[in-house]
Amino acid sequence: RAKEMREACAFYDAVRKDARRSEPSLVIDVCGGHGALGMLFVANGVAPKALVIDQLRPTSHQGLLRAWRPFLGAEPDPVSYDERPLQVALPEALAAHEGKCLVVACHACQHLAQDIIDCCIAARADFAVCPCCPKDEMGRVQAAAQTLGVDFGVAMVLAEMGRLSSKCDVRLRTFDEAVSP
Repeated sequence: RAKEMREACAFYDAVRKDARRSEPSLVIDVCGGHGALGMLFVANGVAPKALVIDQLRPTSHQGLLRAWRPFLGAEPDPVSYDERPLQVALPEALAAHEGKCLVVACHACQHLAQDIIDCCIAARADFAVCPCCPKDEMGRVQAAAQTLGVDFGVAMVLAEMGRLSSKCDVRLRTFDEAVSP
């Protein structure tokens, strides 16, 4: 759990300025597990509410929510949870919300990160995503990375940025590898 909190804090710190400029009324924490990332955005005043989307709500979520409640503002229910697949829950949440949304995902498996990004682009929603577990179905990026002596994960991030560059404003933000490789 401490590792997940360090990752959430490092991710928040890396994107907080961009997040504030977005001025969301809702932060959607996708693949959010215990929901700490969404709670960080609410506790720091980026948005008054957070929605956590994950297929499985861990028992730690309620304890974390109780511990953080004094820091989550005046909203009666500042954090809600949707236990459905992101491919269903995220498009519905984006369509149903009447204000600006910011979608965040820290340590979402790459194939899920791509689903999150594609959904956000389709809905014209702002997003900040930190993928993990790089996968290259065709093996081309992996082969190029190996040939160039470049880390495969870095090569996949750059390839994804290239895929998105004509569809949205793409910015790279990083945090310490010691927190999360």
